[in-house]
Amino acid sequence: MSTRKRIGVFTEDFIHTKTSAGRHMTDLALELSKFEVQLEIFTLVESKQPQLNEYNLPENIKVHCLPFAKNRNASLVIRTIKEFLISFRVLLYMIKKNKVDSFKNFLWYSPTIFWGPLAYFFKVWKKTKNILIIRDIFPLWAVDLELIKPRSFIYYFFRIFELIQYKNADVIAIQSEGNKEFFRYINGAHSKLTVLRTWYYPINTNLEIKDTFKKKIPFHSKRVCTYVGNLGIAQNQSFLIKMINELKKTKEHHFLFIGLKNSDRKLIEDKANIYNMGNITILPPMTQKDINPIISNSHLGLFSLDQRHSSHNIPGKFLHYISLGVPVFGL
Repeated sequence: MSTRKRIGVFTEDFIHTKTSAGRHMTDLALELSKFEVQLEIFTLVESKQPQLNEYNLPENIKVHCLPFAKNRNASLVIRTIKEFLISFRVLLYMIKKNKVDSFKNFLWYSPTIFWGPLAYFFKVWKKTKNILIIRDIFPLWAVDLELIKPRSFIYYFFRIFELIQYKNADVIAIQSEGNKEFFRYINGAHSKLTVLRTWYYPINTNLEIKDTFKKKIPFHSKRVCTYVGNLGIAQNQSFLIKMINELKKTKEHHFLFIGLKNSDRKLIEDKANIYNMGNITILPPMTQKDINPIISNSHLGLFSLDQRHSSHNIPGKFLHYISLGVPVFGL
């Protein structure tokens, strides 16, 4: 009988996704796999099942994929309903696959707050030790940016599920000392806190860009500054647009955006037309295999966060850039 510690890891994104969160959680799983553990990864996938065998994961990592159409371009209401159902759908999947008793430690990664009911089930009924890793403190950041109103119905709805997470965690891992203050007035949460310094694996930077991308990106004549991932209100769109518009005068820099959702792409395209900014290229989401050579050959990696954020946040894209040895410019 195996003496390995069995850990269930629950995350929206993993190695198959085109996000920094997927890369982040993959790196964590690979680090944990070096120890005497058996990891059961439960993650969400688009309708098409990924071919995970091509990633050569260690034998003590087993990945379970639940079909889940995220659709980043859907309305907030639709996305909320879908995320609300995550815990219940995953539990039904686990019962069907006979995986409910496959681990004694429950670890989940929270941008989403809706893993809480599943954490409650395992803590109460299976007596697991529960570990919560928090990236964004939600709904606080949505209130900071005036996306939802404090003391509104939707705020209290989200707040209930946020508190369910904290209640059913034995350990709450936050990104920085600065975020401890937020938990000071949450009953029982402050004593569970630990600061888990964020992490990344260095990547081989001697990577060749595909010819199709070489034709679209002017690496040979410009200093290419690359922005990867979401560019919503939380990322302070207006700052980046203003900076790009100012730098068009130098004719030295070119700005590359990769993986914008439809609304953000349209915003950038509209502003580029209004201000006659010919120093921009926009590419769709792509795999880590394709994106890493582009980043590693870039002059700078870019990130931006809205200054109204009252909690600390370390963007996944920042970690991605430095893992490839690229200088970073950020606000």
